[in-house]
Amino acid sequence: MSVELARRLAAQGFRVLRFDQAGLGDSLPRSGPAAPQPTVADGRAAIDFLSQRYGAQRFVVGGLCSGAMNAHHLCRADARVSGIWLLDGYAYPTRLYYRQLVLRKLRKPETWVASAERLVATATRRLGGAHALRTGPPPSEPLEVSGAREALFFQDWPPIEDARLQLQQMLERGARMLYVYTGGWSSFVAEKQFDEMFPRLEGRQQITVKYNPEADHSYFARADREAMFGQVESFMKSFPLERP
Repeated sequence: MSVELARRLAAQGFRVLRFDQAGLGDSLPRSGPAAPQPTVADGRAAIDFLSQRYGAQRFVVGGLCSGAMNAHHLCRADARVSGIWLLDGYAYPTRLYYRQLVLRKLRKPETWVASAERLVATATRRLGGAHALRTGPPPSEPLEVSGAREALFFQDWPPIEDARLQLQQMLERGARMLYVYTGGWSSFVAEKQFDEMFPRLEGRQQITVKYNPEADHSYFARADREAMFGQVESFMKSFPLERP
């Protein structure tokens, strides 16, 4: 998907670099001492390369899931990043999310018994019961993931107030952002949930939020992928970027 999107943007005149981070895919592991923020170091190396080869001064960075979080961190760390697009980025549950969750369950009577059993199980555990009810299979064992991959794919989300502060800092220096969420992942249920997560942002007009409820997390369906491509392309075209 990222290769296809990169080629589409390049065909419209943008300089585009799609790369695997160190130790993943086609990229060799990083040599020398470990960087304190390896994903930021990789992003800065990519920006330095494009700057040296083409003289570019401003950049837009994007990615899916952990790649979205990496774009967020790189924008915080490097003022040359003037925009980011994030596919299924940070999504914190809000009152809107919980209302939608309750409504969905109320519309499906077949889930009421299972929900009641889960409530009983939770109450039993919290009361110290030795034999809590279990309504499904035991949780799967955590995946065995090497250090480099774990740092990339299993990132701790900052507390929501910290995330809001980070967004505000990026907005204050003029960064623009596109958040695109799917219905197949995360705790995001509507575009207005973004303002519940991050209320009273100064410069909120610099942020565009899109919600594709029918799309799965990896945009497997062609129609969903095309819709997302259009959203990213429209965002990119709003920048007066340097062109070849």
